[in-house]
Amino acid sequence: MAPATIREATPADAAFYAELMSLLGYPASEEEARNRMHRLDRDGQRLLVAELDGRLAGIAAMQVYPDLIHDPPTCRLVVLVVAEWARRRGVGRALTKTVEEEARSAGCGWVVLESGLRRDEAHEFYGALGYENHALEFVKQL
Repeated sequence: MAPATIREATPADAAFYAELMSLLGYPASEEEARNRMHRLDRDGQRLLVAELDGRLAGIAAMQVYPDLIHDPPTCRLVVLVVAEWARRRGVGRALTKTVEEEARSAGCGWVVLESGLRRDEAHEFYGALGYENHALEFVKQL
């Protein structure tokens, strides 16, 4: 089995991005996805795409930002999702590894992420990669 290849997302990936965000429970049209992707540059975020067997297989969004609590910057893994057909084939690991390498190159001290309480499989995945649960998130919709 050939490993996944990782690259920067392009506007041509908007439909795939919208499809995968819908899998996470955040539906978006292709146009909405394209607009969100366009805004990423302004936020200092990057969207990566994984390809496997010549097909789009997953996405990861990351953001490096200065941290008011610690000296080195922090990398936030904003989104990580793999297409259903490509799960358990190393795509998530390849995306996460790429994010971690990019974070190290940017001088980050760590990678942080959020995962919904009901996503037990994701929690197991992150734990297997060495991530630890350190916080409880509170959200208020405005």
